[in-house]
Amino acid sequence: MFYCEKMINDSVILKNEKLKELEEFCVQDPVKHHFALWDLKEEMENTDFYIYWNGKIEGYMLIYSGGAVPSVILHGDKNAIAELLNEVKLKRVLYRY
Repeated sequence: MFYCEKMINDSVILKNEKLKELEEFCVQDPVKHHFALWDLKEEMENTDFYIYWNGKIEGYMLIYSGGAVPSVILHGDKNAIAELLNEVKLKRVLYRY
């Protein structure tokens, strides 16, 4: 299911789609993408995967909600991260004291 059908310079943000492609992307550098790989293997039911897609993965955002406090992981270039943050509105703002 598409999260956002709005085209962004020929790119689109997908929610919980292209997960096989995300895994293939992440295994190229498993140290850098270890959280994504873990969530794909062990925490799929607690994680939303947002992919910034332009015929390939240009960035991703993971929102893990299986713990007491949700966590967000971002990867991509400046443009991909900006678009992901702009389109995916986080419902909860967390403050650290």
